[in-house]
Amino acid sequence: MAAFEKAYPKIKVNLVNAGNGTAEYTKLQNAIKAGSGVPDIAQIEYYAVPQFALGGSLVNLANYGLSSDKSQFSTAIWDSVNVNGQLVGLPQDTGPMTLWYNQTSTEQARGALEELAGKVKERSTDARLLPLILHFSGSSY
Repeated sequence: MAAFEKAYPKIKVNLVNAGNGTAEYTKLQNAIKAGSGVPDIAQIEYYAVPQFALGGSLVNLANYGLSSDKSQFSTAIWDSVNVNGQLVGLPQDTGPMTLWYNQTSTEQARGALEELAGKVKERSTDARLLPLILHFSGSSY
């Protein structure tokens, strides 16, 4: 923050940790309803963006030229901050893009999963389990 304030000396940043998740969103919603104490910038998780956007609480950042940043992000993550055709946030991060696993442990677990799938296949009437059962039992559908 010091580097930002040095680069922009006319802007004073007041960093407030309002918590996270429900606690943060409740405080933010209350401030919005009250019409005071609303921050200029807030960090909101992707799942909560529509809740604030559909309530009219977020600004369309495309009006400030930020749509040009689209090429820097994957389509899925960019779409998560676009609601009803409006860019209402900028992506901050994404989850892991690589999966590391222990091949030996995975092969050992696969045997147990195949055995379980066979038992479930014999006893299950839940059609939603069919793709999983068939996959691990080596069958196809």
